[in-house]
Amino acid sequence: MGTIRLKGEGVFSRRGGELAEFLSEVGLDPSTGDRCFLGRNFLLDEAVPEPRADSYVAEGAAARHADLNTWTDRHQDYLKRRVRPEQPPVGPPGTLNPARPEVCPETFRFPEAFSFAAAKTDLYLLRVVNARKLAQDLVETEGDILGWAREVLASGDRESAAGHALAAALGRWSSQLDLRPVYATFWEDQRDLFEFEKDRPDWADALRDRLGLLHLSPRLRGEIPVLVFRYPVSEVPRHAEVRDGRPLAAPTVLDGELCEAFCPAPRGQTCGRVVDLSAPFEEPSREVVHPFFPYRIEHLFRLGAVRRPVPSSLRESRKTHLMAVQTLCSRPDYGMGTDGDLLS
Repeated sequence: MGTIRLKGEGVFSRRGGELAEFLSEVGLDPSTGDRCFLGRNFLLDEAVPEPRADSYVAEGAAARHADLNTWTDRHQDYLKRRVRPEQPPVGPPGTLNPARPEVCPETFRFPEAFSFAAAKTDLYLLRVVNARKLAQDLVETEGDILGWAREVLASGDRESAAGHALAAALGRWSSQLDLRPVYATFWEDQRDLFEFEKDRPDWADALRDRLGLLHLSPRLRGEIPVLVFRYPVSEVPRHAEVRDGRPLAAPTVLDGELCEAFCPAPRGQTCGRVVDLSAPFEEPSREVVHPFFPYRIEHLFRLGAVRRPVPSSLRESRKTHLMAVQTLCSRPDYGMGTDGDLLS
């Protein structure tokens, strides 16, 4: 009997070699639990441009790693060198230019990846931020951050003392961040949580689930306060090689941390699709990555708290997600080579 191997249509699967063997072993190893999806995602991702795969090889990340921890370290090295430039003292660039890689993440160096580049600039995006982590980054009292945000949202007065304090805190926080790609969803996909007579009581939990934010789990530390920012696409920085719209792209496995809750979209899609942690049989939310820019107080949309723990296993979530993507993208075969055990 031959050795069982997982195989997808992604660039790392097509290239074969030591990394493909390693990814298949990770994807088949039951002892890794949900982390098996890390290997499957790399084999599945069809949207990674060949030059970016070359960069992954050049950074020593495409090898037969000793274990998952070693691969994670090499992946982090790749992100640090290619995807997460340091923010210059003068602030982030207003226009990204691939000719300046020191301030342009590799994500945005290949305009052919900007499938949503001509998006209407009056569309709105949503981004969820861990308010506790923000306070820790600023060495601020969490209660102060939440109190300022609560007062500003209740009064609508950005010129109050609370408004000025929160605006200053957001400015300091933004200046500390690197220029890594920002993950966001479309407001249109989430407005049902907010646009009735009053917000859905569990909107923070539902939004966390819809956006696959696995790290926002209160299992160990009680509820997690979150800030939601809403902003038009027109706020996103321009790109030197994009004439109209802004550089929005479908996220790939090379744009962020190794995450078992991530699942790449098929090639040719205008945006990514997020694995909903609650595993509903519904259309998955859309997701894009865009260049970094500082959030301002006028972008603050909601303050909430995540209270539900994440599920103990993502197998059902991934299964329902892949089934939905197969239907949405008319790809009945999508994921069968990597996740046949879930789909068959």
